[in-house]
Amino acid sequence: IQLTGKKKRESNNFNIFKTLLRIWDCFLLEGSKVLFRFTCAFLYIHKQMLLDQNDTISVFKHLKYAVKYTFDVDGLAKIA
Repeated sequence: IQLTGKKKRESNNFNIFKTLLRIWDCFLLEGSKVLFRFTCAFLYIHKQMLLDQNDTISVFKHLKYAVKYTFDVDGLAKIA
């Protein structure tokens, strides 16, 4: 099934919310060290994409894109 328009945005927003809730849950359970772990896991997942960039502006653009479209919260939690 191909989602378009408003339904696709709603699906993306739900996935972002689900990821955010998972991180908050871990943060409340284990404390601030979780934020560092999730950040390291996120950078590890997108390592090759970041290393391929030539300047800081493109690094920031790709980080912004990657944050918006990282939906695999279980994979992120396993690495963290």
